[in-house]
Amino acid sequence: MAESLTTGDLLVWFPLNYRKFKEDLPGDRYYSHDHITGIIDRYRKSPLFEITTAGHSVEEREIALIRAGTGNLRVFMWARMHGDEPTASSALMDLLKFLRKPVEFKEIRDTILEGVTLYIMPLVNPDGAERFTRENVNGVDLNRDAIDLSSPESRVLMEAFRKIKPHFAFNLHDQGRAHAVGKTGRSATISFLAPPPDEAKTITENRENAMKLITEIAGLLQVMIPGHIGRYSDGYEPRAFGDTFQSMGAATILIESGGWEFDLPRQFQRELNFILFIRGLYSIATGGYKKHGVEGYFALPENRKLLYDHLITEAFIDGEGRSIGINLKEKMRYPVRGVWFEGLIQAVGALKGRSGYHEFLAKGYVIKPGKTLEPGDIMYPGGNELLAEADLIRHIDLSNFYRYVEEGYTNIRVSGEGSNKRFTLLPLNIVSEKGNRGLNHDLSPGRPANIIISKGKKTGYAFINGFFINVRSRHFYP
Repeated sequence: MAESLTTGDLLVWFPLNYRKFKEDLPGDRYYSHDHITGIIDRYRKSPLFEITTAGHSVEEREIALIRAGTGNLRVFMWARMHGDEPTASSALMDLLKFLRKPVEFKEIRDTILEGVTLYIMPLVNPDGAERFTRENVNGVDLNRDAIDLSSPESRVLMEAFRKIKPHFAFNLHDQGRAHAVGKTGRSATISFLAPPPDEAKTITENRENAMKLITEIAGLLQVMIPGHIGRYSDGYEPRAFGDTFQSMGAATILIESGGWEFDLPRQFQRELNFILFIRGLYSIATGGYKKHGVEGYFALPENRKLLYDHLITEAFIDGEGRSIGINLKEKMRYPVRGVWFEGLIQAVGALKGRSGYHEFLAKGYVIKPGKTLEPGDIMYPGGNELLAEADLIRHIDLSNFYRYVEEGYTNIRVSGEGSNKRFTLLPLNIVSEKGNRGLNHDLSPGRPANIIISKGKKTGYAFINGFFINVRSRHFYP
């Protein structure tokens, strides 16, 4: 292993060895404050780390700050100020494991720890993380609270920054899967921004250093995921912490983890974050970023919201050819851990210049809304009797629901007053007195994505709650 960190090392050695440093966190990314605390507690007796309580959330959950290294350059990294954006928080736990116990990469670790003093705040919004919500428990978007500092979490973050006085700051987020790299149709899997310090978007010395460091990191990613690196919009937002910290003198870098094919848990993006953290920290420690100009930064295409989870093209709807864009939205099952997905039609029309993670060419097919299976229908499991959801689960499951879809059904009526705007174990949408979501039968934006795709009298494909159903091959996926 070479003493210097080369692109080849990061392209070959680190991906091959990543499993050694990947922390034990729930793979579905819907983990809570307790999971992070459990990992941090293991490091409290390590001489490598100094762990302090920076403050507490509205609900009195601890906000931890971890210090490592002895270098002159101070680096502050914080994540999950939005509770539903856990990718970088997971990668920071991987980074701690790498710093604690390297084998093949000892020289690289030592270079980082001798060159920088690293401060990590892995979970700024623990109450939001508990509920998997963007905002804190009081409904405050912490990244719009840098001026008012109305929430304790915001005050903790600002106080930590003022005490640390970092030379470099990493502002770590997730972004929606709808973001594309310019007009390329490719997902913006990782996006960067050196946020402006003012309305004029002045390129101060610290902002220029941020741009140079982004150029260094992006160069590596262009080899790993070519065409999937974007630049986040640089509109000035004085209420945002990234813009504020840039104006306060830290070379501040925003990193947004976006979509990658159908990796909904974003585990690949987590690995990319881990690798780019090492590249970035090593570059700061050695000054490697200084060799770059800012041209590479401005050459990154700006993000645009041009992607859908599903895009149905050349659909024949009411006698006209149109396209339909469908997106899936995560819905937290709180206090039960985990989520369900709500699939909604986002747009209907020509949709030129738009792309999808999954695209379905519907030329020659007829598109229509799915039907609701009611008591009295020959296929209704209860005959004329309206059954409860628990009873229907005994009759309809993933092994046999395709025969209902073949007949054009995407919904089923159940007894009771419970709303169906929630998770159900049934593979069809439930419809009840208070849950008539499946009865919105027009294919228009904002409506549930419950769609039958047929040719002649045969149903070949369908969407149920935004999940694509291949009736012919008997499989489905988000």
